[in-house]
Amino acid sequence: MSLLQKILLRIYDTTGLWPVNAVQGQPGSFVVDDVFVTPFLLVMTIKPIQVSSKEFVNPKLMEDIKLEAGLPASEHVVIDVHRGFVCIQIPLPVEERGKTVYTSKNVPRGSALRVPLGLDILNEPVSINFANDMSTNLSFLGVPGSGKSVAMRRSIVTLARNNSPDDVKFLMIEVAKNGIDLRIFGQLPHLIHPVITDPAEAAAALKFLVDSIKMGQLPYKLVVTVDEVAALIAARPDTVPDLMTLVSQGRSQNVVNLLATQLSDRDTLGHGKAVFKQIHSVILGKAGNTQLSYVLGQKSGLHAEDLIGQGDLKLNSVDGTHRFAGVFTTPKEIEDLPRAPFVNRLPLEPPPASSNPPSPYWHSQGAPQPNRGGAQPKPLSPALIAESLLSLQRQVNEKEYRDEMRGRAYFILPPKRVKELGRNTELYKQVDQPYLVELYKQLLKRGVQLCLSSKSS
Repeated sequence: MSLLQKILLRIYDTTGLWPVNAVQGQPGSFVVDDVFVTPFLLVMTIKPIQVSSKEFVNPKLMEDIKLEAGLPASEHVVIDVHRGFVCIQIPLPVEERGKTVYTSKNVPRGSALRVPLGLDILNEPVSINFANDMSTNLSFLGVPGSGKSVAMRRSIVTLARNNSPDDVKFLMIEVAKNGIDLRIFGQLPHLIHPVITDPAEAAAALKFLVDSIKMGQLPYKLVVTVDEVAALIAARPDTVPDLMTLVSQGRSQNVVNLLATQLSDRDTLGHGKAVFKQIHSVILGKAGNTQLSYVLGQKSGLHAEDLIGQGDLKLNSVDGTHRFAGVFTTPKEIEDLPRAPFVNRLPLEPPPASSNPPSPYWHSQGAPQPNRGGAQPKPLSPALIAESLLSLQRQVNEKEYRDEMRGRAYFILPPKRVKELGRNTELYKQVDQPYLVELYKQLLKRGVQLCLSSKSS
């Protein structure tokens, strides 16, 4: 006897309801509409006939089917009503979970600000549209390893792929794990600032944004992406008011907020809970218990404690509640995103000591270059940039020149020549060189070959 046949018998034993045409001469109470297999679940959909769906949604039947499926005590069968159908959701055997992986081939591409997040239990697309005034904030919450980053990554990739840098821009912050989840987006031309991993720099950037939106609506959609919010708040509690302002006022100021954090208990966020209470659209990964599911989703009956596997998620939004399997973003999708040879920086004052080297924005735009205090240095001159890049090229091509430069405390150009071109040698060594080396690497990646003059060669 198959599992589905056993389930039908359990339904009869528990509720007294028979499917149509099951017994000759007896009227049926329901029709088995379809059976779906998702990456995590076996789903049977039932259409009630002249009976209420409440007959099926009862704890006794869920427990009986759980016993029939041989599930461990920590897992559960879920029965709910979805699009007019009673949906019996049974976790797949452990060895079968995650064998099917949804990628961009399984879901629509999305358009503009609409992001397909995955497929629901009926294999229908689940999306969120950030153009909707009630969906401009989205949080990603759950225990570690529940798949929050899967959904956040899908949102970023879709928005960056479907919108030009003139229409959509990003500010990305991740102060935990050295920014491992967001650094992969470090060359997006949509960035208004390099990916931030320093708490002090994050606090300065958030304050700058709050001050900016108070001056008027932004001329583009700005997506503020903060991964591991709890880690940021723990390091800089003073960021809570600015995060609250961005969440509460963002809708009217062209700001979208994507906020994620790992939550293993209700007290993880501390004062930061006030930020998430203002967000009405949430993607839930697995919660440790029913109480935490309620705290995270701000709604009873979400049963995030019953989710299984990384990427088994729930979306609770103004459009309803959907259980779905998230979309895995492939490395090729990341590689295919547009790339910029450099990323601009916000004029943060003062930048933290651990901030990244200044990007070409400060040089090409003629803006003052951030430093560690004191007077602002002049932008690099075109002559110094050109000679530095050519010197790097010579070090690659000419062994004798490479050996000559190797004998110095590292300088791209001889210190004497740096002085002749009007640059402080210590500033050049500590600030300019990291930028110039990165610029040279980007030129090589783009296939740009620097031409050496006959004099230098």
